[in-house]
Amino acid sequence: MVGRADASALTFAVFSDNLAQVLLAGGNSAGRAWGFMRLRRREFLKYGTLGLAAAGLSSRSLISSTFLPTAPHSTSLLNAQLQSTAYPFPYDDRCFACAERIYNVRPAGVGVPGARATLNLVPAPGKRLDIRVICADTLEGLANPRDIFTFYGVDNILDVELTAWESPRLYYQVFYRDVGSWGALFPKSVKLPTVSLEDGGEIKVILIGDDHTFDDGDYAVADHLKAAKLSGDYVNEILSNLRFNPLNPIRTPADSLRNGLCLAHSLRYIMANEDPDLLINLGDTNGLGAGYKWPGLGLPTEGLTDKDYDYISYVLWLRMRKMYSAITPHVPVLIAQGNHDGEEQWNPIRHRAREWRNRLFAMPNDLTYPEGGHRDGLYYAFSWGSDRSYRGGARFIVLHTTAFTGDAYPKTPEGWTLGEGQRQWFEKTVRQGEKHWVFACAHHALGGWPAGSNEQDKSMAYGRGPLFTREDYLPYANPDLVEQVKLTDIGRENGLRAFLYGHDHIFFSRKIGQAAPNADMLAVCCGSTKYMGEAGWWRDPYWSKNYGTYLGPAPNFWGPPGITRLTIRKDEAVIDYLATAFTWYSNHPPGTGIGAVLSTRKLANPAPRLHLDTEELAFQAVEGRRNPPHATLRVKNSGGGRLRYQVTTDVPWLRIFQSGDESWGEWDEVKVYARSRELNYGDYAGRITVTCSDLSSPPKDVKVRLTIQRSSFDSLAGSIKEQKRTARPPRLPAPR
Repeated sequence: MVGRADASALTFAVFSDNLAQVLLAGGNSAGRAWGFMRLRRREFLKYGTLGLAAAGLSSRSLISSTFLPTAPHSTSLLNAQLQSTAYPFPYDDRCFACAERIYNVRPAGVGVPGARATLNLVPAPGKRLDIRVICADTLEGLANPRDIFTFYGVDNILDVELTAWESPRLYYQVFYRDVGSWGALFPKSVKLPTVSLEDGGEIKVILIGDDHTFDDGDYAVADHLKAAKLSGDYVNEILSNLRFNPLNPIRTPADSLRNGLCLAHSLRYIMANEDPDLLINLGDTNGLGAGYKWPGLGLPTEGLTDKDYDYISYVLWLRMRKMYSAITPHVPVLIAQGNHDGEEQWNPIRHRAREWRNRLFAMPNDLTYPEGGHRDGLYYAFSWGSDRSYRGGARFIVLHTTAFTGDAYPKTPEGWTLGEGQRQWFEKTVRQGEKHWVFACAHHALGGWPAGSNEQDKSMAYGRGPLFTREDYLPYANPDLVEQVKLTDIGRENGLRAFLYGHDHIFFSRKIGQAAPNADMLAVCCGSTKYMGEAGWWRDPYWSKNYGTYLGPAPNFWGPPGITRLTIRKDEAVIDYLATAFTWYSNHPPGTGIGAVLSTRKLANPAPRLHLDTEELAFQAVEGRRNPPHATLRVKNSGGGRLRYQVTTDVPWLRIFQSGDESWGEWDEVKVYARSRELNYGDYAGRITVTCSDLSSPPKDVKVRLTIQRSSFDSLAGSIKEQKRTARPPRLPAPR
């Protein structure tokens, strides 16, 4: 078994294999040999350092080459992989069980330049591979890689720790050998969290809700497709047929598996048209919590043992990993788990589901990011686009709505809970501030209307509906006992800008509060990539009351299939719902094209706003004695973004010490000292002025009063002197 590799243990090496063996490596999906020949410039990346020599290139000549028309440090390879025929797509299934996965992409540390990421590789069952991973900070740098990791005899899941320096992307490529010659996977690039929103950078996040590919178990297929339906390979088969002609692809029997077909269309659209920093899956994706679908997939359901749970968890997590294999090598994919993903508190498979998630689709844990989280990644938070001090950027708080709520679906909206630990962590994290933006992601609202998946079922509260505020719950429950109301209130008080959720298979947005002036807070149901909209749900009373109508030229919500794109800049966040396929079983207008924007919602980030905790400071002192204790003036940015400020005074007897000169929403303390010792007794007045460096907010003044009393000794001496001056001689007794 091969474990984790870290850059600190790296020993640099060059390829020691015979050059002819490297050049004979099968580079395309058919395993065709290239032969011993001079390589064209565009082919050198297949073979790393030796490829550079074989192509007749030096590092100097490569820099000026026309390998790419754009600057290498900003190149996305997602679209390039979609168009390439020189490599296995999306991975070599002869040697690997699924494609690479890049995850836990994170800053190197607070105050430390660069970033780190973990690369996860899964050899195919029965394979024992030699694996080499090369890394660079530019695409052309792969010809002379900065880091080289080599492993021999890998027969189990492998994690490799990668590092990046001051560059927008990390580039890497995987080489591998079973027997004989080396093969290569397509080179990859990954955006890094070091982009700075404050300096004009942009973050793009794709949100996918409820792909429900496990529902494809409902479709009957020929015997030769049953194995692919269970393994998930059919999605990559469909995607391969969509690569070059998505509008008129070659039809295959796998297309009958409609949810996988729509997911493949969505992934193909992302590869061809988007270059996201992140992809957040909002749950209901692997089917481990949907045992009623297992028979259709060919999985056992009766008399299950722990060994069965282990097998099912492995199969369904690997199935999801295969389905997202076109994306996972390029884009960190994170999950807010749903009620069909196996780790619900009431699900007996949850322990095995968690084990295989941590091996095949690990989420950040309590040590990955400064925000912390759950030790096994059930909930977590991270920031993207911050500075080296981890200030600014966008924070995402990812919650688990079903892991701590009891041994069954709650019977009422009041029964839903995050659990004490998760709730306290959420409150602490959302109050930390110091960000341009804060978003919460969860599978569904922590409450919902009092009905099951179908409204006719009154035995449970299923978490359905856009119910987030006190007013939302008045018809259905006691708002004081609904945990979602408390989360919404805490979010509104601390600058949370949106709850992003899934579960209801539509796109819908509404304002649920105001975090600050000109700072709306939204609830956004982020749609679904599945094939069929639930028109039966859409006509029910609770649904119609809370979501509105699906009919007409301007419906209140949009059905599937589609994805949500969240584009974040310093001053604005734009939420778009994009159609990624067309089906007659939804409410998309006829003729809606792939990539059409069906809905747009914008959030403005308010300008910085200077806020002080007081308008006046007062000091008391005694003449000639020590200076009085210092006073504290607190300065805060109660608006958006970063507030830079400076503190001055108009009198020489005040001294000011600032703990900082900028605020992202946290209180900064300014210590103010009055130097009274050199002053005579009396009353003094001064002024402190706090000015914004960029004039984003008007200056504010703080009045300062200093009262210096005469010392008690001087007062006593003065009193005695006065008594002597005014004293009369004693009267003598009158003579008799």
